Amino acid sequence: ALLFDAGWLFAGLDGGRVAALRAADGAVIWSIQTGAPLQAPAAPAGDRVYLPLADGRVLAVALQTGDIIWTRALPGAPSAILPLDDRLFVGSADNFFYCLSPSDGKNRWRVRTGGDITGAPIVDESRVYFMSLDNLLRGLDRRNGWLRWQRPVPARAVGGPLWTGPFVVIATLTSQLHAFHRVTGAPAGSS
Repeated sequence: ALLFDAGWLFAGLDGGRVAALRAADGAVIWSIQTGAPLQAPAAPAGDRVYLPLADGRVLAVALQTGDIIWTRALPGAPSAILPLDDRLFVGSADNFFYCLSPSDGKNRWRVRTGGDITGAPIVDESRVYFMSLDNLLRGLDRRNGWLRWQRPVPARAVGGPLWTGPFVVIATLTSQLHAFHRVTGAPAGSS
C-alpha cells in the first residue's frame, strides 16, 4: 500500500512497518512498527494519518511525528478509510460499515451489510455511499447511518463507488459500468 498526498508519501513496509516520507526529496520523516501490514492505503487528513491494518486495527497517527494517538480494534480487517473533519468512514471484513469519531476512534454508528466492504466509500453533502460483496450499493445518511436507498449491482464490483455528475458509478468485473442517481438510487444505465 503506497499513497502520495500533499507532499507526503506513505508506504507499508515488510514486517508491519509504515513509513512517512517527504515526497520532494525522499527523506524519511518517521517510521513506526505497527505489528501488522497495511490492509489498504494510509488515509491522511489534517494533522493525522489513519492506518487500516490487516489484523483489524485502525491507528490514528500524528502526521508530523508518527506518534500513535489512538488504536481501535475492529472485528474484521478494515477496508479503505475515508477521513473527514468530523468523522471517519470505514468498512470491515466483519460485514459492518462504521462511522468512527476522529478524536478517539469510538463508534458514532455502524450498519450491517451482507458482505465485506469493497474499496473506499464516497460522500456528498448528505450521504455516504459504499459497495459491499453482497453486490449492493448503499446510500446512507452520513450523520446517523440511516439507509436512504440500496440497489443491486448485477456483477461483482472491482472497488468502491465513483462520482460523475449527479451519478454514483460502479465498475464491475464484467468491464461494465453501472450508474445510479445519487439522490434516489434509481438505475441510470450501464455501459
